[in-house]
Amino acid sequence: MTERQLTHFRFGRIYGFFRRNTSSRSKQIKAVRQLYKSMGLQDSTCVLCDANDFSLLAETGRFGFDLQKKICNACGLVQTHPSLKPEFHNEFYDKYYRKLYTNSEVVDYSELEVSQRARGRQILGFVEKFFHISDYSVIEIGCSSGGVLAELKPYAKQVSGCDLDVEGVKYARDHLGLDVEVASLPGVLPKSPRLFILSHVLEHVYSPLTTLRDLWRIMEQDDMLYVEVPSIKMVSKGEYKGDLRRYFNIAHVVDFSQATLLAMAKKAGFKCVASNERVQSILSKSKGSEIDDASKIDSVTDILEIEKSYNS
Repeated sequence: MTERQLTHFRFGRIYGFFRRNTSSRSKQIKAVRQLYKSMGLQDSTCVLCDANDFSLLAETGRFGFDLQKKICNACGLVQTHPSLKPEFHNEFYDKYYRKLYTNSEVVDYSELEVSQRARGRQILGFVEKFFHISDYSVIEIGCSSGGVLAELKPYAKQVSGCDLDVEGVKYARDHLGLDVEVASLPGVLPKSPRLFILSHVLEHVYSPLTTLRDLWRIMEQDDMLYVEVPSIKMVSKGEYKGDLRRYFNIAHVVDFSQATLLAMAKKAGFKCVASNERVQSILSKSKGSEIDDASKIDSVTDILEIEKSYNS
């Protein structure tokens, strides 16, 4: 058996069993677990560098699912491994995701709008440090129910977006009057320059590298891409209540740091315009290049240091 690097019992299978069976979400957890058990997992290579050399970090996460989090020893990217299959992701986000995370059978999109608008203000504050959003048309990939776009609308040339959440898109249209569509990528694009937004989306998709490459293909040289993901390094600074177990969850295919996000962006053909430790990043197109296989970006030691802060 592979030795688990995060040795505290709350990262082990026994605690995971206890957590998923005593949670107030036990009904939703059981349904999701049955789904991936029926579909099976796949023993794929690293989603960033294609290596197959991993160290086991944890055998469970926030809701107690028996899924393993591992770190690639070649490039330092933390990810679920073995991974969930593409068909699981399709059904999970269509039928289970919102119910699991809100612990409700009914999604209150008006409540989601409040937090989305707050995120929109954060995005505006970051972007305006480097360029004026008024010069750009804004397109959000994964716009959900439209709160971010509604917040940015008064400042941009125009806003539009897409999402696979049918009811969320309907709310954005009917209640916020936004130009949004049900799609993974926008069908019609305004003229460049454009600011594409990918906020708390990239960590969820089956193949984040493919998603970035798809965006690279539809972007023009004057366009910008804003990417934001939850940073594993910020756990030691108090996010997720400072607990890595809460940070590790089934919806995250990968668990980025600033370094691993920028490494993936570089491999997809982007260069960094601006970035911070919270992993708010502005990217523009460049000629793609491979990451340096000889350098280890993050390591098991880094993860253990994050975990130490939980009891400090």
